[in-house]
Amino acid sequence: MLLADIDFKLKPSAQLVVDNQLSDVLLGKSLPYGLSRDKLLHPVGAVAEGVDLLLIDNFAELLFRSFKHVESNKRLYFHPDHIIGKMSEGFTLPSDRLSAETSITYYSDLLAWCRRSNPNALAIFLNFPIDMRSKSGLHDRILAFRTASQTLTRESGFGVVDLCWPVETDFKDPYHFTWKRYQQYAYIVEGLMRDLQDGSEFHGHGLDTREAI
Repeated sequence: MLLADIDFKLKPSAQLVVDNQLSDVLLGKSLPYGLSRDKLLHPVGAVAEGVDLLLIDNFAELLFRSFKHVESNKRLYFHPDHIIGKMSEGFTLPSDRLSAETSITYYSDLLAWCRRSNPNALAIFLNFPIDMRSKSGLHDRILAFRTASQTLTRESGFGVVDLCWPVETDFKDPYHFTWKRYQQYAYIVEGLMRDLQDGSEFHGHGLDTREAI
């Protein structure tokens, strides 16, 4: 997708989401708060230089919709509420989101592609910790991802961080966890990496015990 294809307006907070999907703008290099992009590599270039670990979550897949460009059939992913005014006639909004099963397949394909040039690369999939139990459609979708992620096996190079509903004390602000919570997730990722690298079994959950169903 190219910048010239974008003939609609987005809220400033969502522009980075789209910029990160445009191959002639800043694919994978758009950052918030005016942070420097000079030291960031293009994702394809980063894989070529060497990748050890992919960290993948499903936040976008849970909440965003797929907008398809009429002429090229290429897609952009963002939330419909991000649009200012009306959507361009050059794009269509398919009625369905990517299924959890399809998304998980894409994650596997991504790791397989990285392993062509980085045969020892590993991946950690994190079931995004967002509590949507009050919204039945999204709640069901979150649980569908949790079930589908169980097909990502250690043998295929994946470790999976299980779903855990966040609570108010986990957050520093509406969009960020406390440092302690990030440390707990880092502990889980570190344990899963050891598991993948040496075949040992990681038993430490690292998070407070909370029922995810």
